[in-house]
Formats: sequence, C-alpha cells, structure tokens
Amino acid sequence: MENKGNERKLVDDLKGSEFITSDQDRLVPPEESSALYERAGEPKKLVTLKGYGHYEVYREPAFSEVMRETIAWYQRYVPAR
Repeated sequence: MENKGNERKLVDDLKGSEFITSDQDRLVPPEESSALYERAGEPKKLVTLKGYGHYEVYREPAFSEVMRETIAWYQRYVPAR
C-alpha cells in the first residue's frame, strides 16, 4: 500500500491525542490503537473500555464512558477560551 509511509509520518507527528478503544473490538483491534498510542507524541492517553465491541461504544452505557473520557481530555488539553 503506497500510503503506509504517509500514515506512519502522520502518527509520528501526532501530538496531543486521546485514543479510545474497546477490548472486544474486532473491526479495529485494540492492539492497533495501542500501536498508534505508542508512536504518538505527548500529551497522549489510551483508554480501553472493557466489555464492548466496536459499535457498542455508540450506545449506552459505553457512550457515557466515551464522553466522560473525551470531555475530560478536552477540558485538560483544549480548554474553552
């Protein structure tokens, strides 16, 4: 795949990222999110939700967990002006 180099560079240059995955995700395995997290620059955070698949994170109760983590990230690193 010819874009692989560009994708790697993008991740290497990423700074200030939160990765949210789920331990039962079969579409985007949690190992892929972990690999992206490892390459990203600081600040960074990896959240692994327990007991959900890929599409389950868009429904309750998982959605509230996603939003709680996302809001906390933005409040800390991208505060309102």
